[in-house]
Amino acid sequence: MQTRTRAIAVGTSIMLLATVVAPVFGASHREAPLISTDAAADHTDVYAWVDGSIRRSSNGTAASENKVNLVVNVSPMQDPAGGPNFYGFDPAVKYDINIDNDRDGRPDVTYTFRFQTRVRNQNTFLANTGQATSPSDADINVYRTYDLFKTKGGGKAVQLLNDAYTAPSNVGPRATPDYAAIAAKAVRNLPYGVKSFAGQRDDPFFVDLGSIFDLGGLRPFNGFHAIPLAPAEGIDDLQGTNVLTLALQVPIYHLTKGGKVYAASDARSTIGVWGANYRQATKTINASGSISYSGPWRQVSRMGNPLINEVIIPRGLKDKWNSRSPRYDYVFDKYYL
Repeated sequence: MQTRTRAIAVGTSIMLLATVVAPVFGASHREAPLISTDAAADHTDVYAWVDGSIRRSSNGTAASENKVNLVVNVSPMQDPAGGPNFYGFDPAVKYDINIDNDRDGRPDVTYTFRFQTRVRNQNTFLANTGQATSPSDADINVYRTYDLFKTKGGGKAVQLLNDAYTAPSNVGPRATPDYAAIAAKAVRNLPYGVKSFAGQRDDPFFVDLGSIFDLGGLRPFNGFHAIPLAPAEGIDDLQGTNVLTLALQVPIYHLTKGGKVYAASDARSTIGVWGANYRQATKTINASGSISYSGPWRQVSRMGNPLINEVIIPRGLKDKWNSRSPRYDYVFDKYYL
């Protein structure tokens, strides 16, 4: 759960007992008109990979460790120094990580994160009032906690965590002098080998946004473009920017159909993973100036396979795609194909 960790398998479908490890593409930063104005609910990346190194059994077939890492990133292109209101999860957003284990595009297991923002001292502009050594430190003036729920199929949600602290923002060498140690303390160990983390992380993706959206250019191949330029090295436009990360480590049998670990040749060893974020339909500005939300939840963002909405889906359908469940993706078949 450290920064700049690359996933070994990703997307709407991963083999839990994968036989091939390959580089992957990700990223979906500001990909649709509506969600580009709602950063806290905007997905940037979804990663899913078997935990630990892949090992070989005595007969040469692939085997793996018994856990899966699930990582969903939201809220793109954060300036790490963006105080005094540093970036954080929105309490009005429901953040889901969905797992489909029978290939019907419907979630069979869902992990839901809900957040609260709290302020210890309203009479200062500072996010930290002193030097912090842990996520729960009283010197962190603006802090966030979350509840974590698990739902199987259409059953009742089971609460796994209550008021767990997120990793705080890396305010600076005075306020958070050993930030790596502070963030590590935000990893929560749950029963049955489950781990959970929520907090700000370095954006792990490399993308030359400035070139790609300049008429679809790639700097190393500038000379071959319809409007040629001198070839140049690619630029990581996300270097030095942060995202908000939801991370889980879960035993494989918690996710598969029937609750077992299957052989690689067995179709039941494949799961689908995607993130979906929701807001309630009605927003009310109260007489006091506070804002409240009510009504049914509406999906405003989702991501599974990388770059689908950002590149494959045309602009006029991007918001519609974000509001749909994967089971309705047949509507977009011609764009995928």
